[in-house]
Amino acid sequence: TMSFDLAILSKNGEVIYKTEKFGNISNNSTRYSKYDIRNGYTVLKEDLGVLDNVKNELNIRQALLEKNNKTLLTQNKIMSEYYSLQSQNEILNAIDKDYKNKNDQIIELISKIEPLTDKKEIYPYLARIKFLVSYTKQKYNCFLNSKLSDKIEIQTIALAIHIMMKDAINLGLNASLLCNSMELIDSKLSVIILDIIYMMMENAIDNSSDLFSNIDVDDNNIKVFGLYKDNVNIKMDYFSNSVNNLIELGQISYEIKKND
Repeated sequence: TMSFDLAILSKNGEVIYKTEKFGNISNNSTRYSKYDIRNGYTVLKEDLGVLDNVKNELNIRQALLEKNNKTLLTQNKIMSEYYSLQSQNEILNAIDKDYKNKNDQIIELISKIEPLTDKKEIYPYLARIKFLVSYTKQKYNCFLNSKLSDKIEIQTIALAIHIMMKDAINLGLNASLLCNSMELIDSKLSVIILDIIYMMMENAIDNSSDLFSNIDVDDNNIKVFGLYKDNVNIKMDYFSNSVNNLIELGQISYEIKKND
């Protein structure tokens, strides 16, 4: 599963906090998980249907490519399309793994809220939950966009990043993004670009540093740049091996600098 929303309610059913699209409870391809907390409970709403359809489509397309290997296409064309599917599957597996990680983080944050009664102490945890939900939603949307078209406007990715930055303001993040390009890029790279910026944002939040970021497209080569106002302890092990390979093969690079 991937796309989820969250609501926190009091014991009498009063909504204390919920994400914008939590909506009403429905049984259509939706799973609800309830977690008791002090003076209320938390409900996670997970959309099971959309991602399952994507997985089924990928499996069907991969099976058809393997079946037609000897009869319909030349070997080179088959391998090219097969590799493209493998890349999508690697991205999908990385998204699934990352979703589970973010879900675990949210559950841990909820457990820390449970013993608290002071709203000032609770608020930072809610802000972190909002940021994690925002990142997960934008990443999932990028993946779905990559299924709809081979190309995507770089400004669509920039908009998703701006939304994440806005949702991280309550965590004390002062971040900006510059992206003047209007070009179309390989849609599969959108997820990777989003992850790179997310990594930069996490570093800035953890180190209470301002962040300036830039996305530049030049002759189909994409470079993501991040500059921190203060010295930070940069985490470079965020990406899985499969995503690192996609960064190398997808004509995309990133650079992070400290303002010494």
